[in-house]
Amino acid sequence: MIDDPKFGAGYIIYQAKPVVIPLYHNGTEKILPVGTTKLSPFQTVSVWIGKPIDLRRFYEMPNEKNTWRKISEHVFQRLLDMEKEFYRA
Repeated sequence: MIDDPKFGAGYIIYQAKPVVIPLYHNGTEKILPVGTTKLSPFQTVSVWIGKPIDLRRFYEMPNEKNTWRKISEHVFQRLLDMEKEFYRA
């Protein structure tokens, strides 16, 4: 399950203007379950690496909270799409 986007991620992306490559992982909760301190080795973890996200249109917008939120939401949507694709495969 992916948490809701936070504008702080969009702020960092806007300031740095990096190439953003989405990465979806599934199964890490089996290695170290919430509320435990003991590792469970030999669990299957899947990692999907997506294509770079073109954010150039956002970099032309004003440097403000609304822009940062839009960036976060855009990246978040890509991760949700990857999650749906993972479960279809």
